[in-house]
Amino acid sequence: MRVVALLIAILVTTFAGGQGTDSSNQQKSFRHKKNFKYYFSRDTSIDKGKSTRLDFQLDFRNSFIRDFPIDIYGGNIGIIIHRKFRIGAGYYVFSQRFSNRLLGLRPATGIPYTDRNGRPIPVTKLTSRQPYIPSSQNLTVNYGCINFTYMFYTSRLIDLYVPIEIGYGTFSEKLVDPSGYDFITLPRAPIPSAGYFWPGQIGVMAITKIHRWAYFLSALGYRKTLNQKFTSESAFTNFESQFESYYYRLGLQIQIGSIWRDLHKKKK
Repeated sequence: MRVVALLIAILVTTFAGGQGTDSSNQQKSFRHKKNFKYYFSRDTSIDKGKSTRLDFQLDFRNSFIRDFPIDIYGGNIGIIIHRKFRIGAGYYVFSQRFSNRLLGLRPATGIPYTDRNGRPIPVTKLTSRQPYIPSSQNLTVNYGCINFTYMFYTSRLIDLYVPIEIGYGTFSEKLVDPSGYDFITLPRAPIPSAGYFWPGQIGVMAITKIHRWAYFLSALGYRKTLNQKFTSESAFTNFESQFESYYYRLGLQIQIGSIWRDLHKKKK
């Protein structure tokens, strides 16, 4: 979130500077009454742009795995066709320690208590008959994806899309002793687990055009693990049950192509 806030501050500063250096253009623009009808009228620039163009975005997202909020960072490159369709590929990473919800390890084995779906049970839901040693879960995920996006509504302020993604990624899970004693009361410390998975997702996405250089992104949808396999000897949790759920996305997309074109025009 700090990164998003910093980028917004930079964009606001850039926009303010542009107002001062091009006052004549601003005076012309103010002649048009920018009311609700203006911002939500059809974006006619869609008819003037190139039929096909390359697009590159830096992507900063806030989402969640089950009830845990996470920050995702990555990039996406694609081809926009007639401003309605986008076909691209992206790569994303995140690493998160879920210290706000501790897991309970069985004292005899060091394996977390799980439900019938293999999902780890937080200590707050364990009974007094279930002795445990507290542990936090550290999860690291790297994945790439191909995506297809269809725009079904456009205006000067907001565009609405249906995004579909399918990808491949790797994950690693490590249990951490919050006391700092590295599970000295266990027969042995839990061995980290790792594996790979094939994620897929579909949803509805809104792009708010706050500036030529950056768009605010929000989305709702459903994410499913199409396939998952552990490559390590240990598999103390079911990664699939944690990753598969409804999702939301809030983030900022940096429009590298627009920045490059604007800077190139200034040089001329």
